[in-house]
Order: sequence, then structure tokens, then C-alpha cells
Amino acid sequence: MAISKMNQVLMYLYTNEWYRKLFFANPSKFLEKIEGLAKEERKALELINQDQVVHFSRSLLVKKRSKMLERFEPLTTHFSSEMRKFFHDFYMINSLVPQEPKLDYIVRFGFFLSSAIPQAGLPESACELADFITQKMQARKNNVPQLTLHSLECKKENRPILPDYVIINNYSFDMEELIKSFTPENAPNKEKCAYIMYSIDNKLHISLTSQALFEFLTMCTGAYTLGDIFKKFETKYKKDEIKKLETEILPAMLKENQIYFK
Repeated sequence: MAISKMNQVLMYLYTNEWYRKLFFANPSKFLEKIEGLAKEERKALELINQDQVVHFSRSLLVKKRSKMLERFEPLTTHFSSEMRKFFHDFYMINSLVPQEPKLDYIVRFGFFLSSAIPQAGLPESACELADFITQKMQARKNNVPQLTLHSLECKKENRPILPDYVIINNYSFDMEELIKSFTPENAPNKEKCAYIMYSIDNKLHISLTSQALFEFLTMCTGAYTLGDIFKKFETKYKKDEIKKLETEILPAMLKENQIYFK
């Protein structure tokens, strides 16, 4: 159901400080520029109490911040003041969008963190942890219903494609271990770890994978045949790794709808 124009104005008043300042500088003039408002709605908005709006907006900010920062544990525990500032900065320039799904808003904040954390001088492990949490939310956002199984026959002329809802990422740490034992002072040893994430029927799947499979998936764009990819792999990986990829891993991924053939 579409949100009314009046409710849109109210929402922006409650969530956007600059919008609020412009409105209260001259409510009637401000509302003249907004189309779709009934005469009664304009009059009601002109009479709205500024102190009440500011009080409600602050309460809403605290509530939104608390719920958002819970999603980014353990960062919030170890960097409480920084995370509060990050959310305040994000909130000031990213108003709630009418009828925006909750996951979309969380993902937007997560991408905001990817630039804010390094600029604040926090450790690399904190930046990667924020990105890992964000990508999990993105995978949930990309959720698809159970799909019809594709052909499991792997022919050299087939062109593999990674679906849009499947996310692959390389990290400098074992992220599952990092989440369990994160402290700013004692980051685990660096070790390149690749992850696959996707959600089907609202069930999130996350798996740690090999660098060989990660490289294979980066080439699943439809531009290369299986033969092209395996030929390239012959110079980088052992024969038994390639055989396992071709005869075990690839059929399993097809069955789980993690890739498909063009």
C-alpha cells in the first residue's frame, strides 16, 4: 500500500535533520513546493509543534541506533563510541526511505561502515568483520524461493554462471573465528579465506571454500566454457584438485542452485 504524501513529510521530519530545519524555517512556504497534499493536510502540518517533533526524532534515533548496532556485534561492544558516531553520521544523511525493507537499510549502513571504519583508523579486522556481516545481510536480502534443479550434466562446452543471489568474497581472516574471538588488540593470524553466501527459502547458507573454487566462481560469468576454465587451471592447480572440482564440487553446486549453465 502506498504511503500518503503527508506521512512521507512526517517521516522525513522525524528522520532528517536538514529537512526538519528547512521546514521549520518557514512551514507554509516549504509546503507550497510539495505536490499531492490536501488543504487540510497542509494546515495540519503547518501547526505541528517543533519541540514535539524534535523530541520524537531523538527518541526514534536512539531506538534505530540500538537495533542497528545490535546487528554489528562484536564491533559495537569493542568500539561503542565509534559505532554510535558512525550511525549518527549515517542517519543524518540517509533518511528512512518510505516503505524501505529493513534489510535494505541495514545493508546501506553496512556499506557506509566499509568507508567510515578505515577513515577512523580502526584495525583491518574491524573493517572486514563489518563487511562480512553486511554481506550476510545482503545474502538474506537476495533471498529466492526454492528453484527447479538445473541439469547436472557437466560438459566442457557448458558456460557456468554465478546467479546474482550468490555472493562470493575473499577475506584476510577466518571470519567465523574472528566473530567468536574478536578483540581490537588480538586479531587472528592473517590467512586468505573465501566464503560463499546465499539464501533460498529464507534459509541462509554460508560456507568457507578453497581459493581454487573461489577463482573458479569469479570466472562463472557466461564468458568462459568449463573447458576454458579447466585449461587455465592446469597451470595453477593440481590435477586431483581440478578433478574433484569437476566431478564432485561442481555437480553439488548445480544441485544446490549455486551456479547454472548457459
